[in-house]
Amino acid sequence: MSEAKKQIPISDIILDESIYPRDKIDQRRVGIFAENMRDGFNFDPIEIQRHPERKGKYRILDGVHRWSAYKEETKHTARQAFQNNPGLTSSDIGKAIGRSRQAVDSYIADLRAVIQLELDLRAR
Repeated sequence: MSEAKKQIPISDIILDESIYPRDKIDQRRVGIFAENMRDGFNFDPIEIQRHPERKGKYRILDGVHRWSAYKEETKHTARQAFQNNPGLTSSDIGKAIGRSRQAVDSYIADLRAVIQLELDLRAR
């Protein structure tokens, strides 16, 4: 009997390379999935299982390209949100896209640096 479907935070899902059968993730395929997500396509959920050695984590059994595309899309969305409104905090953006403040900070660090550099140049 299959387990009921439930939502798991993306940050709790990891790629366990010891069970992933492919040599590498096909970035072209990830890009196609990401583009389709932007266009509103729905995909089957990824298949995961509790990680046997990492409490609170799940490992991917099927759907690594869809998972990677989702992560790429959340990064893209975070960057767009910050570019459209630099006053938003990382926490606000993270809550809206289901990612941690730390993840959002890493997504937008370069954008923040550009704004800070522009402010520094104006101040001189």
